[in-house]
Amino acid sequence: MAAVGRTEPLREPRCSLRRFRVDINVKKPLQPTHLSSEQVAVEIWSLCFQLDLLIRAEVHQLQEQLREDKSPVESESFHTRGIDYVERIKHYLEHLPDPVPQLEDYLDSQGLSTLFPRVEIYVIHGRPVDMLERPTTDVLTQPHGFL
Repeated sequence: MAAVGRTEPLREPRCSLRRFRVDINVKKPLQPTHLSSEQVAVEIWSLCFQLDLLIRAEVHQLQEQLREDKSPVESESFHTRGIDYVERIKHYLEHLPDPVPQLEDYLDSQGLSTLFPRVEIYVIHGRPVDMLERPTTDVLTQPHGFL
């Protein structure tokens, strides 16, 4: 592989002019896209599925921490990726006709809260710790087996 030479810049800018500023959007398309309600539903379903897998993996790690008698700590990467998924879902909701539904309402109306209950809980609470399962012995100690 050939080495790439580095040279000093010919000139250093003295000031930054706003008219020469460039905004870079890594996750947004340059051209606005128009999506049908069906396309929005497919995209949101796909993102919910991916978020559900992410939550499931995080809950599994948190349960492992509990089994090792450690205090459950959410990973930073989970937090970052979870927020990203939720923001992307909200972005797709903006393609729906006005009035744009709230995320929780859309999940309920489309039946996604039933398919992905972990996603609904994560959207409401913003964390997976509330989803940790109680040990089975708790069920036996509660009256009538209700938690």
